[in-house]
Amino acid sequence: LFWCGFIFALLRLIMHKINLESVYFLAAISYCISAFSEYCPVKVFGFRTGLSYIFWFSVGYVFENRRRNYLSWPTLKIIKAMVILLLIILASLKFTLFNKFFTVISGSLFTYLAALLCQRIFPNAGRNKLYSFIVRNLFAVYLFHDPLEYIVLKIFMTSDLLIYGWGCVMYLLSRTVIILILSIMLGEFIGGKKLCQSIFLQDIQAS
Repeated sequence: LFWCGFIFALLRLIMHKINLESVYFLAAISYCISAFSEYCPVKVFGFRTGLSYIFWFSVGYVFENRRRNYLSWPTLKIIKAMVILLLIILASLKFTLFNKFFTVISGSLFTYLAALLCQRIFPNAGRNKLYSFIVRNLFAVYLFHDPLEYIVLKIFMTSDLLIYGWGCVMYLLSRTVIILILSIMLGEFIGGKKLCQSIFLQDIQAS
């Protein structure tokens, strides 16, 4: 993610310098980088792996950049688009009508439209105190969830807990709810809520 953010920001800067502001062209360049990333000789600190994911980083940027276009859609149009995308995804999985790349793009757009639909159904969700508390600590979740995932995997994979039904349930809860809670607690304890909030907001503004 670090390399994606760094390289993508550099691409945006270069395109701005040459007065080429098309987000779709930016996504196309990102795709070319991802497609040829396997030929990159530099593997230090996951650099080549970061290049392989930069296209999906750019897809999120395109969606967010075009948010206003989607926001102007009537709710019924969003639902129709989601149904069409869902049919495309299911048909592709069942009959292999489309390649994997097209299917993943369709799934990404479906997820984005679903988020916009939820925003309309629950317009006051952002005013909820619990929601605000979690959003304030999203940087902490991003920072701590990976090492916590490894700890959970270590505990469950080196024990006999997964042979029991309750163990499987605990494993699922540990990798989702419990890790979320622990990440937020660590963020509050180590970084302080103001620090985590300011870093996260700066990251959003930079992207």
